[in-house]
Amino acid sequence: MLLTGWLVVAGVLALRSWNRQAEWTANRLALTGNLVERMVGHRTALAQEQAGRRDRHDDHAANHYLAMSSRMDAAGGRLLALIPGGWLPVGLAGLRRPHAGLVTIDGLDQATLGDGWRRLATEAPQFHENHILTGSLAFNLLMGRTWPAQPADLAAAEALCREHGLGLGELIDRMPAGLMQPVGETAWQLSQGEKSRVHLARALLQGAPLTVLDESFAALDPDNLESCLAAIDRNAGAVLLIAHP
Repeated sequence: MLLTGWLVVAGVLALRSWNRQAEWTANRLALTGNLVERMVGHRTALAQEQAGRRDRHDDHAANHYLAMSSRMDAAGGRLLALIPGGWLPVGLAGLRRPHAGLVTIDGLDQATLGDGWRRLATEAPQFHENHILTGSLAFNLLMGRTWPAQPADLAAAEALCREHGLGLGELIDRMPAGLMQPVGETAWQLSQGEKSRVHLARALLQGAPLTVLDESFAALDPDNLESCLAAIDRNAGAVLLIAHP
């Protein structure tokens, strides 16, 4: 019985490996054929298209196959640094589903988890997308949790903000109502750096196994950047850090 079990397991693993190899080979052959066809018409492109547009279609074709074939494994507590395509952060955060391929967390994909995916992956977006909604500072910090907030949630938010690193404790001290201070366009105005740190705190407060940081530090000065990285290292699980050159 034990031998039979081992044979079954070995057969399943061999089949999975063969399927992955077959998929990779099919994508490689399709990419090669596609690019060869484009190379045949390259002289026509040189004669008919503007210099800045000649390679656009070739790049698009290559990027299509690269996006389909990419694979990434992240363990808890590991930091990955990538230069991404535009779909990667929103796809991993569950804001958009892929047309092809499979994205999984703990072996489960988005179709299986549904809205539960949002509890496993969270994103702190680029600084120009750091929108603060009209409401209290606590509301903006705890948007990933149940609202109205419980005392334990408010205590966790204040503890994280005051922790050395995010530097939001001084902001809370300046606000007459503390965490309950209204913020937004018609209330207390936050700087771009403060908005970025609020979004970082919101992502960390969700306690997701995967945190996606998409150019999240662009509005921070070097000192705040270093301290925020240290705070993320202490409070996050697996981190996908996306940075453009």
